[in-house]
This record gives sequence, structure tokens and C-alpha cells, in this order.
Amino acid sequence: MKIAITYQQNEASIAAYLIALIQARYPCSKLHKSKRHPPFTHVYLTIERHETPIDTSPIR
Repeated sequence: MKIAITYQQNEASIAAYLIALIQARYPCSKLHKSKRHPPFTHVYLTIERHETPIDTSPIR
């Protein structure tokens, strides 16, 4: 699964919160950050598929 988050500097705290939530849920996720198109920052999260099912209960 791949997740892309695009944000501007004034939205950085919200983006950091979302990234922390995703990484807490999927600790094996890989993160790549790009500032190629200012003023936007792009964050790409890649989550590898597992053979064993991951807990899919709602996040609290």
C-alpha cells in the first residue's frame, strides 16, 4: 500500500500527527519526504504486504 500526503508549512503539525498515526499502526512502513515543488512538501509512506493479517480494529 502507498500513501501520499501533501502539505504546506502551516499544515506541518497536522501532517506530523497523521504520519505518527500511520507509523504507529504500521511500524514496518517506509517514509520518503520530498520538497521538490515548493511551497509544498510531499510525504510518501510505503507499507509492505504481510503474509499474516494485521490487526484491523479501528484506531482509538
